[in-house]
Amino acid sequence: MRITGPTLHDWASAEFVRLVRHLLVFERGHGLGLLPGVPPGWFEPGSAIHVERTTTRFGRITLDVRASAETLEVRVVRRQAGPPGAVTATLHLPGRFTGDVRVNGTPVEGPPSVLLDLMDDAEIQVVVRA
Repeated sequence: MRITGPTLHDWASAEFVRLVRHLLVFERGHGLGLLPGVPPGWFEPGSAIHVERTTTRFGRITLDVRASAETLEVRVVRRQAGPPGAVTATLHLPGRFTGDVRVNGTPVEGPPSVLLDLMDDAEIQVVVRA
């Protein structure tokens, strides 16, 4: 049997999109992994990552990530469309950002990851120093 035509390519394209989404937002048990597989090169100074309302079983997640030589800024928004209440998300930080971590301006335990409680329809701002 020989398979040719658009079906084979459509499947491969869908798997690639799913892979990239899992690099950025990954559903894990009762929570989310944020940026769990992003390569270090995506965090070079001046780079940005944007994910707009990706659907998860916990609601729609928006991520805005901006890297500079000194800081990593991450904005996370959860629009509740899943079960109500807070969802725990683990924000995985790239290796070069090992300094002070602040969540909505409050210092928290930092690298290599930060635990976030994503409330319904809430926005969280994380700033990490290199």
